[in-house]
This record gives sequence, C-alpha cells and structure tokens, in this order.
Amino acid sequence: MTYQRQGLTKHGAQPEHHAAIYSEKPVTYEDEGLTKKPIRVEMSNPKEKLDPISRINYAKVYTIEYNVKVYFIGRVHEDYLHQLIADYQNIVHPPPEAPGPYSGYGYEGAAGSSQ
Repeated sequence: MTYQRQGLTKHGAQPEHHAAIYSEKPVTYEDEGLTKKPIRVEMSNPKEKLDPISRINYAKVYTIEYNVKVYFIGRVHEDYLHQLIADYQNIVHPPPEAPGPYSGYGYEGAAGSSQ
C-alpha cells in the first residue's frame, strides 16, 4: 500500500499498524511515525521492485479465496519472517493482559452471590 503515494502522512493512516516493506532498500520518512522494523521481500522476478513508499498494514487482513487468481511477486526474506510474524501477532492478536488471581475460575462476584 502506498496510500496514493502519501504513505502514512495520509489522513487517517495509523503508523503503529504499519511497517515499510521493500525489495531493494528500506525507505522511511521521519514524519510518518513508523515504529515497526522494515520487512524485506525477495522478488521472484529481479526486474520488478516494490515502490519505495510501500507499506504493510498489519491491522488489515485480506482473505484470498482458493478460486481467485493471484500474481506471485515474491516472498518475505527468511531473515525477516520472524519479525513479520511477531509484528502481526502483536497488532492483530496481541498477548492477553496478565490475568488476576481468580480470573477464568468463575469466582467473579461469587462472594456476594452466595447470600
């Protein structure tokens, strides 16, 4: 996503949900407010390149149906795969907050309900 070449300076874009994604070298802009590390992609055709302002939006998940034709452009470089997965999990499925001592056991309000 380039957001009409505005990057994350576009009104409404949430920088904390994005990272730069690149095929040659990462390009970031200080006024974007990116907090995630850039992700490198190995292009399947060396003549093709990602736009330098390309960004990955971890908060927007796309479902691709099995009968939809897609164009394979490449894959995430193996050195960046762990970072991609960790960032995705922290944005879309963040770790739960530390539970209280009685959470999950059905004790909430139990003291007052036995009267």
